[in-house]
Amino acid sequence: MTLSSEEWRTLIAARIRDARRDSGFSQNTLAVALGLHPMTVSKWERCLVTPSIESFVDVERVLGVRKEWLLTGEGSMKKGDGNETTQLAG
Repeated sequence: MTLSSEEWRTLIAARIRDARRDSGFSQNTLAVALGLHPMTVSKWERCLVTPSIESFVDVERVLGVRKEWLLTGEGSMKKGDGNETTQLAG
């Protein structure tokens, strides 16, 4: 099944939110950890802005999530958790 760009952005937004919450970050603390304006994470999660490739890499690093999960929802969310079936969003 092919997703529209709007559907894809909605799933990315949900995965960022799920990973942030799972890691215990507020939107503000994640933005600070990423060196971004506090409203940026909120805009990502509301599908108003799509993160840049650089931001995806930074989110992966700060939250310890796998980029494959972040982009596709496939496999485990967290790096090294050994659970290849974890899928919160998507």
